[in-house]
Amino acid sequence: MRLLSRIDRALNSFDKPGVVLVFLLPVLLQWIVPLMRSHFWLDETVTWWTTNRGLRELIARCTFWPGSILYNGFILLLRSFGVHREWMLRTPSLLAVVLSAAVLFDLARRWFSKRVAIAAVVFLCTQPWISFAAVDARPYGFGLLMAVTATWLMLRWLESQRAAQACAYGVVAALILHFHMLFATVLV
Repeated sequence: MRLLSRIDRALNSFDKPGVVLVFLLPVLLQWIVPLMRSHFWLDETVTWWTTNRGLRELIARCTFWPGSILYNGFILLLRSFGVHREWMLRTPSLLAVVLSAAVLFDLARRWFSKRVAIAAVVFLCTQPWISFAAVDARPYGFGLLMAVTATWLMLRWLESQRAAQACAYGVVAALILHFHMLFATVLV
């Protein structure tokens, strides 16, 4: 009984923005510091190599070294606008993970409560593989965003029974596969 009351008090404290900030600030710092300081590692170098010689070469290289044509096309677009610094090429992944957390928050708030939503976002953001996806110039953050968004759309579709939401779910679920094949397991 004492354990349950402690858990309830802890969850009640999640209603206060300061407590949430205390939990998320170290996580965000853990995401931002590697974004600025480190250099590309092997797989990120493949992203750089894939986007070196235009769209035609990008498609050939993504076929040779399996990669996301959509993600690498986006990186190619950024590079064509003069974005070449490593931290700037990692920023889209950070934004995709932040958007994933926002969609997860809305999903959990709609189906459960605000406290559960905040706890779910804190839990998501503290996972090491999420931290990795947030600061990586690879499509993991976008795959996560598509998986969370597809789940959100599917549940909205089940609530409303609207064809437009079913179509949106189908498109976003298909995008999961186009951003990263490993996220196909989410569809199962």
